[in-house]
Amino acid sequence: MPDQTTPEDHLNDQPVDAAQDSPWIEDSPTTDAADGLSTPDREEVAAFRENLETADVRWSEQDDLAELAGRLKAHRSQVAARPPGPGIPEAVGWMLGVLVIHVIGMVIAVVGLLTFQIAEITSQGGTPSTADFQAMIMNLPETFALELMTIEMLVFLVSAVVATRLRLGPRTSHLLGVRSLEMSHVLMIAAVSIPISLMCGGFHQFTLSIWNDFFAHLPGMSFFDHLNVNESIKPLGRTAPLGLLFLVVAVAPAIGEEVIFRGIIGRGLVARHGILAGVIMTSVLFAAVHIHPAHVVALLPLAFFIHLVYLVTRSILAPMLLHLLNNSLAVVLLKATATVPALEGASEPEMPWYVLLISASIVGLVGWTLWKSRVEYRTEDGEAWDPGYPTVEMPPESTGCALTMTGCSVGLRRGAIGLAGAYSLVFVVSLVLMLTGHISA
Repeated sequence: MPDQTTPEDHLNDQPVDAAQDSPWIEDSPTTDAADGLSTPDREEVAAFRENLETADVRWSEQDDLAELAGRLKAHRSQVAARPPGPGIPEAVGWMLGVLVIHVIGMVIAVVGLLTFQIAEITSQGGTPSTADFQAMIMNLPETFALELMTIEMLVFLVSAVVATRLRLGPRTSHLLGVRSLEMSHVLMIAAVSIPISLMCGGFHQFTLSIWNDFFAHLPGMSFFDHLNVNESIKPLGRTAPLGLLFLVVAVAPAIGEEVIFRGIIGRGLVARHGILAGVIMTSVLFAAVHIHPAHVVALLPLAFFIHLVYLVTRSILAPMLLHLLNNSLAVVLLKATATVPALEGASEPEMPWYVLLISASIVGLVGWTLWKSRVEYRTEDGEAWDPGYPTVEMPPESTGCALTMTGCSVGLRRGAIGLAGAYSLVFVVSLVLMLTGHISA
């Protein structure tokens, strides 16, 4: 049969067997006569070699590329399994950063409110004197307490969300576990919020009494009394609208503190040091930003439980919900204390030991039930998805993992919800009766 090709087809004839010598390259019907490779194949080889260089995998033209591909795959697996940050030094930096942002927020609030007052005086044709300026500064905490706290918390909330996005990158929602909750978990979190608040409130009374008896009189310790959050917000109970107080005291901290402490700090410390050590370190850092030693110690049980809820549900919405409910109860009691004389001091009532014991027992039962009913991501063959370190992050879609709940009897879940809910209902009814004057505090 005569040759059907043109003379131009033979200008660069050379023996090239790309399929045998280069098994990583797929056959292509159109090739460049210079090297026997199509443009897409040539780009694939260039990208492969660039990946080798990026991964610091040494190669030369004489190396077997199949072996190099194996070395590159092993390197990528090692990088993928490397626990994410932050480590301990960076985690401490984030904790200090939270304190700095609060200070910056307060400075912005003070400067803004002073500027507003000066502009008001100037608009009336006056000129504020030095004495007027000093009086403004002295009266700010009392006159504009709610405004100061609102601006400070707004600055913190925005900073926390932006910093989280910058630290975690475009997969922030997947790494935090932003997903809906199982209904049984929602009910357990809601039911346990009052028992754990009562338990921590009683524990706070205990730690505060120890502080007052043994440490408060020591030189320099009075500094902490001015940083007691519980005391600083008490005046707002009479003047602040309930809705705004709810947003400032409950919503903003629940979102801002959870994305920083559980979402960033906790993610790194748990991945690098294991669940127990990671939760302990995260909880200590979370409690430490509340400054007052008695408050710091009293917050540790709540911090542990909030992190447990996060690990169990694998959703950042769960710790936010518990944090929100806990602070919301504090807001309700704050308003009740300020408006009903019979409830004075009800925000931290004198609770008998058996109330604390019952509260702690219910918290323990719900915590155990939550752990038994924890959710996991499982592959198509039923194996638990494991990226190589403890995490709550969502797996890549390419893994085909499905979210499943571990074996926990329906009876245990219903019993825990029912018991905690009944206990909470007794507290709510008692509070309503106090508000209406039917019983004394």
